[in-house]
Amino acid sequence: MKVLKKAKLYWELGSPFKRRIAYIGWAGHENLGDEMLLEAYKRLFAGYHFMPLFHLSPGKKALYERITGRKVFPAGCLGGGTLINRDKGYLREFARLVKECPTRFCLGTGVANPEFWATGQKDWEDDLRAWVELLRQSQFVGVRGPMGANILKEAGLPDVEVVGDSALILARESQHIAAEEKLLGVNVGTSRGNVWGTEDDVLDKLARVCKALRSRGWKILFLCVWPNDMDSITTLTKLIGIHQPEIHLITTDVEHALDVCERCTTFIGMKLHSVVTALCAGVPSIMIEYRPKCRDFMASMGLQRYSFRSDALDVDRLVNLSEWLANNRTAVQNETRKKIVEFKRRLTNGASKIKEMIRNPALTA
Repeated sequence: MKVLKKAKLYWELGSPFKRRIAYIGWAGHENLGDEMLLEAYKRLFAGYHFMPLFHLSPGKKALYERITGRKVFPAGCLGGGTLINRDKGYLREFARLVKECPTRFCLGTGVANPEFWATGQKDWEDDLRAWVELLRQSQFVGVRGPMGANILKEAGLPDVEVVGDSALILARESQHIAAEEKLLGVNVGTSRGNVWGTEDDVLDKLARVCKALRSRGWKILFLCVWPNDMDSITTLTKLIGIHQPEIHLITTDVEHALDVCERCTTFIGMKLHSVVTALCAGVPSIMIEYRPKCRDFMASMGLQRYSFRSDALDVDRLVNLSEWLANNRTAVQNETRKKIVEFKRRLTNGASKIKEMIRNPALTA
């Protein structure tokens, strides 16, 4: 079996018919957000084959390039997700990518916010200077939102574009399923304690919101985007008092997730890409801002007034806003669609520039 896997890998790497891009990201871990981001890159770069850089050691990669006379990876990218200044492992991978790939880029990547990560959060060191030096050697730097762009610009990287979250390219042009009346979609999950406030407080406040809305005739469905979040969602259903909850665990099937969200009148989500999914399905949404990346995204969409830090949740305000969004659904949808169309344009234009650089290596010199 190992021999067959190696043979398949070497064929993919050595095949003259493959146009490859090295990809850095967290895909392959049953997390819907990361799968959405990889799928977004595949759509933006149709015809290219995305592979993790670490699938081949530097020595074997060099051997293949000598034999074939071609670069295994003519281009490499930081994928979607909050990768910049988030983890030393990503920094090491990106340093190797910059060294080995002629064209380097990111398109919708998030930037870790030192305001959050430096205040007692676990396993984090500020490597922003090292990231900026590597990003200076990239041909295109497009980030998720204005907060991330400002962090990089203040650190000395002026050429940064806000292109939106990569997953917005997956947004539907029209609704496939009619929304049900007074159906609230809810997402919550664990973050290993790396949140504003505490996860227990989020569950308590969200349970009170759901109870209040149920007393006003609302139904609730739960969207789980990562298996590790199931315990949090199960706890929430018990706090609310729902004995037979409708829970959808969706970790890879983007279209299924969009179908589920389309049924909802409004949506309240904690995990960033649960809300991105709901917005891509045309559902007015409230963000529980458990980390700054959530506000960065909502600010990019002009929806920061619907984003609330997880350590400052106001139950009455969330209840009233949920009903207000339902009553003003069409206006909010139209506002959101305009931003999605704009970011689709920016993402597509960015991808076109990058593909031209890949086809014409002289442009990257």
